Amino acid sequence: METKKEKFNIKGTAIITKRRGDKIISVHKYTNLFCNLGKFSILDRMTGESDKGVITYLALGSDTTAPVASDIKLGTETFRKILSQRTRTGLILYSSTFLTSSEANTTFREMGLYGDLASAVADSGTLYTHLAINETKVLGETITVDYNLEILT
Repeated sequence: METKKEKFNIKGTAIITKRRGDKIISVHKYTNLFCNLGKFSILDRMTGESDKGVITYLALGSDTTAPVASDIKLGTETFRKILSQRTRTGLILYSSTFLTSSEANTTFREMGLYGDLASAVADSGTLYTHLAINETKVLGETITVDYNLEILT
């Protein structure tokens, strides 16, 4: 009789560090939801579909609807940027994206990672993760988004 079922899960955290010049203004940590389409894409990669399973873009949006696993895009995407850095150590993917002082100066309520056939066009590609955030960025501030995904067993 089986008493414990093994589960494959992906946990993600995003740390958003806001700066004005060299001074850190705020640091906020958020926990993400890994979307079903992202999981399907990883499985597709395992079956040999080589254009699947690659995360390339960070997207930010303004929608306040709570993220759910069946989401296929952000509610209202307003900004997208290619990831500045991606590395893997063990079971953790580390990514980082830097927003300059003149980029994306508005209020954001959602964030996600896109991949596969994603481009600079809003809503393109596969939505891997989706999370609710509450961040406002103004001219003269920079933001670094450190977004990490960890395989749990």
